[in-house]
Amino acid sequence: MIETKPAWQFERLCALWVLAESGLGGWMHSLKVPLTGILLGGASVVVLCLLAWNAPNPGRRLLQATLLVASFKLLISPQAPIQAYFALFFQGICGVLFFSVLPSYRLACWLTGFIALAESGAQKFLVASLWMGEDFWKALNKLAGYVGKFLAISPESASWMPAGLVLGWTLFHAFWGLFIAVWISRWVTSPAQSVDWNSIDPQVWKGIQLQPTTSGNKNRNRWLKWAIWLSPLLLTAWLSEQPLALLGRLIALPAIGLLVIFPLFKAWLKHYGHQHQAPMNRIEMRLNELRLEWPLAWHLSGVLAEGKGRSFRMRLLLQFLLQEEGMPEWRHFLQQKHRT
Repeated sequence: MIETKPAWQFERLCALWVLAESGLGGWMHSLKVPLTGILLGGASVVVLCLLAWNAPNPGRRLLQATLLVASFKLLISPQAPIQAYFALFFQGICGVLFFSVLPSYRLACWLTGFIALAESGAQKFLVASLWMGEDFWKALNKLAGYVGKFLAISPESASWMPAGLVLGWTLFHAFWGLFIAVWISRWVTSPAQSVDWNSIDPQVWKGIQLQPTTSGNKNRNRWLKWAIWLSPLLLTAWLSEQPLALLGRLIALPAIGLLVIFPLFKAWLKHYGHQHQAPMNRIEMRLNELRLEWPLAWHLSGVLAEGKGRSFRMRLLLQFLLQEEGMPEWRHFLQQKHRT
């Protein structure tokens, strides 16, 4: 059993956030897990709520964690687009704001989850509006008109389709974030699930792979991502009244962002990482531990929670990944596997 207010290590929680940002995403893609974006956003909300739970100054702690995780993300995934950093910082700033201002921990969790995931859902539409301006919405309206004619829908009803699409997709993400926040706020205020390690069948420990395997053609996936990313841009240009002007804007704005703004941001983030090398090293050590323990924790949580529901499994998974001691069989197994 863990205490009502467990003293989770700051570096271990940061490492768990880094694992979700840079490692868990690839693992989920390899297993063909759908809606990876909202699941990774939910993981970020979970870590933010855990970081704020027993911190005397949660706002300062969350800001420090956000900067350290972003610096580590730059080291591990330097090819990540600027939108990924924007989402990371937006989630972190939401946590800093709500946990600093609101006296209620649960309310801060709920608002962080709701607002952070709402931005995640609306981000693609916001970026498209920034790049294409009114042409993007005009193209959506034209497309809605074509679809309305095909489906024999009145023009008045079809005119609501673009706004309904944006609002529906955003609210879907937002309420998922709220659900995750409600779940994690209940988890931290309830006792941990006790595990009797002596009652576990020894066969459970056999045949466990400590490193997740990857599958699929990376080049094919890269081309597929580019095709998905470029398709709305090309469609907007095709439906635009001034396609050449729009294409010029699509070239100029990304060039300014990629050649000027993003390099300056990366240089500043790299400087911050160098200035805080000691915590970065501790996070790296914890990250290496989590990479080793994650497959085992996932496997054991599934075995021990069989027939008890997914919520029970996720509680066990978090307990395994966060606690430092109290699992001698776990540590012995990892040491034996590491030696072999």
